[in-house]
Amino acid sequence: GYEVRFYRVSDLVDTLERVWKEGKLQQFRNKFKKVDLIILDELCEALHNSSYGKLIIM
Repeated sequence: GYEVRFYRVSDLVDTLERVWKEGKLQQFRNKFKKVDLIILDELCEALHNSSYGKLIIM
């Protein structure tokens, strides 16, 4: 009975960048209003493979 979303972190980041550039970030955010749980897969891999992630870890 729960509303769940599953994302690979790299795909979610790509989607966020795309909707931000298109000016549709608010519409994308609205999709999560009734979501109870968001599962983020491969977070450690995404952080390890990006320069941004290396800044967070340090």
